[in-house]
Amino acid sequence: MALVYLEDFVESIEGLPQDMKLSFGAMRTLDLRQQNVLEGAKRKTATFFSNVSRLRPEARDKDFGELQAEYQKALDLQDEKLLIANQAGDLMERVLRKLDSELAKFAVELETSHAGITATLEQRSLKLDEVREPSGPTKAQLLQQQHQRLLQQQQLLQQQQLQQ
Repeated sequence: MALVYLEDFVESIEGLPQDMKLSFGAMRTLDLRQQNVLEGAKRKTATFFSNVSRLRPEARDKDFGELQAEYQKALDLQDEKLLIANQAGDLMERVLRKLDSELAKFAVELETSHAGITATLEQRSLKLDEVREPSGPTKAQLLQQQHQRLLQQQQLLQQQQLQQ
């Protein structure tokens, strides 16, 4: 009977690797686009601040608006990456819930045929978990941190504009 649960679960996640590959590929593409946008924005920012004293107010405001638009574009790309990362995380959560459900069904069946076996297996599993190293931040957490840094850069740019 255990094989039925395993086969059902494996069948239900058959497309998971491809879905995750597509999500990570889309995030990678967005990341490259965002890096290009940020590199261009940094160059334009350096040019803007080296020429700001020579610019007329109208030209300065126009150039500053273009800089803001560049940083906003980077933020928009960041938001897209974050959305994809959250969707991938949601997909993984659904798979894990399904796995938990199948394990619970299997545990009930196993317990009816071998009393006390599930407690023994859980204790062994907990011992194995204690040996593992804690993991670092998730991709979604890293994306959120990068998003916050971009917002801070945009705010700093606005503050510098107001000071001049």
